[in-house]
Amino acid sequence: MITRSDVGSLLFALRSAGLRIGVHETLTTEFLLGRLAERPAPLAAALRALLVKSDQERESFDRVFADWSSALQEREQTAVKESSESRVFPKRSDSHPTPSSARLEPRRRPTQKPGSRRWLVGCVFHAS
Repeated sequence: MITRSDVGSLLFALRSAGLRIGVHETLTTEFLLGRLAERPAPLAAALRALLVKSDQERESFDRVFADWSSALQEREQTAVKESSESRVFPKRSDSHPTPSSARLEPRRRPTQKPGSRRWLVGCVFHAS
């Protein structure tokens, strides 16, 4: 799944490759991500149409997008592999030690202002 930080890294890489990407293009890219997040092929075509303004930029875009897309696929494959391994060999819950700073402290009574209620009650009785 493509996240917002993934799009940010793509836009950073495209800017580093020489593409001029402004605020409008950034916002439109995030909108397209919401619509086409599960399908990278239409996302590539839509971003190419939005961000590329010359033939030189098209070559840079294709190269950077291919690198970015392959990095995303590797991350997804690694996540799937790790999740399948965790199903085969589940970790024991007692294997994780609890930190010593997580000790429970005794509950304390809330502090009250001394005599503040007595003063109020005394004023009410004195006035009547």
